[in-house]
Amino acid sequence: MVAVGNDVTERRRAMDALEASEGRLRTALDTMVDGTSILSSIRDEIGRVVDFRIEYANPAMARTGGVTAAEQVGHTLLELFPAHRTNGLFDAYVRVVETGVPFKAEDFRYVDPDAANGALDQFVDVGASKLGDGFVQSVRDVSDHHAAQAELHRLAMAIEQSADAIVITDASASIEYVNPAFSQVSGYSREEVIGQNPRILKSGVQ
Repeated sequence: MVAVGNDVTERRRAMDALEASEGRLRTALDTMVDGTSILSSIRDEIGRVVDFRIEYANPAMARTGGVTAAEQVGHTLLELFPAHRTNGLFDAYVRVVETGVPFKAEDFRYVDPDAANGALDQFVDVGASKLGDGFVQSVRDVSDHHAAQAELHRLAMAIEQSADAIVITDASASIEYVNPAFSQVSGYSREEVIGQNPRILKSGVQ
């Protein structure tokens, strides 16, 4: 009998280090606030990208899309979220894969009446970067922020158009804002009073 032995200690250490690194990466992805998924290209017989298969989705992605990570993995993008085909996102992802140039869109309104687990109508910040023959995607639901901004805009418009004079100061009583009605009532232009103290109205002129 002839026995040949090889010392595989270094190889075992390298494999253990790789497994530990992959574990840390998985933990980081699973605990991210932003939805993250990894997708691979599905190509037809002439090499065109016709869909993307979901290889990984973190819990935050499940909250964004309404489909659990387990339900997403193994399915295709257009199968679960068909609106990607018509809203331009699918074409953007194809360009990422074909050119390697990252894609980003902020405050994108995503409407999908045929989404897998029910209709979606939300505003999202979305980005994608090439990964092999596919891409890694990040999605953040900013619907609440968008609604708050819209409400703030409506409030600002109401104040601006109010017939009542309105003055807003900071904590030290320096004027930060006056509406047009203030200028009509007081005779001071907005430029004259910004940074001043409201005591200017007690000058005896008004």
